[in-house]
Amino acid sequence: MEVTLKVVNRDLFSFLSNAVCSLPRSFKCVSIKWKIELVESELRPADFVAFSDSPSTFLVCASDAATIHSIRTMQNEIHALKSKNLGLPLVLAPVICAVQENAGGNRIDDLPDFMSDWIYAPINIQELGRRIISCLVRQKLMTAHLRAGMVTLMPDTRSISCGGKTLRLSPSEFMLADLFFNQFGTIISFDQLIQFFRSKGKSTEASNIRVAIYQLRLKLDMLTKSQISLTSVYKKGYCLRSDGGKGTTHWDSPYGSQYVMADRKTESWTASMGAQHD
Repeated sequence: MEVTLKVVNRDLFSFLSNAVCSLPRSFKCVSIKWKIELVESELRPADFVAFSDSPSTFLVCASDAATIHSIRTMQNEIHALKSKNLGLPLVLAPVICAVQENAGGNRIDDLPDFMSDWIYAPINIQELGRRIISCLVRQKLMTAHLRAGMVTLMPDTRSISCGGKTLRLSPSEFMLADLFFNQFGTIISFDQLIQFFRSKGKSTEASNIRVAIYQLRLKLDMLTKSQISLTSVYKKGYCLRSDGGKGTTHWDSPYGSQYVMADRKTESWTASMGAQHD
């Protein structure tokens, strides 16, 4: 996972740039790659919305009243921007405030509600790393995603992604995807699917199951251009496999043989966000 720390203060940025190597490199076996950016341009609502697998965190100074006021006045727009893109795995960027210890003007209990956390300055880099990770954990961003071949299944947003594109799944489609992703390359009979639907409290009508399979197959074909397909095997059942059934499943996560952190970008969303504010 790549985490970007956006710093709205040049002195803080200089300090953190020299100390970035001291930030934690992993959390519960999740590898973390840190990126530090200096924010000098005018802040926009889109700056505070990020993808769940490459989140951003803002660090501001409590003494910077203008920046804090600017972020406060954008809160409604920030939340509206996320709501307008419910089909994408987006999260709000946490905002951490650096407070000068023993400074009379800025007290912790005076910080605005949108602040996710605070830290005393001079900043301890290890403590800052722990607080950033804590913010990400509270947003459930330190979670594993399931991957089969080139497709990633993301439980936190009930969606699938491939090659920079993302599609939202219905509850039944996601339920089926989770089953087939966990048994990639294995034929699952229709009787097994009936039992599976029954165990989930879903209708076991044959038409209901076939419609869910058809819809999931359609989305996988659209997303991967049929390179990963939910295939019907004559008189045996269904099987999720890569092109020609020759592909292999990508299992390499420390969470277990079936989990891996998603690695993707969605350029179309980034472009549309920029267009809204140009």
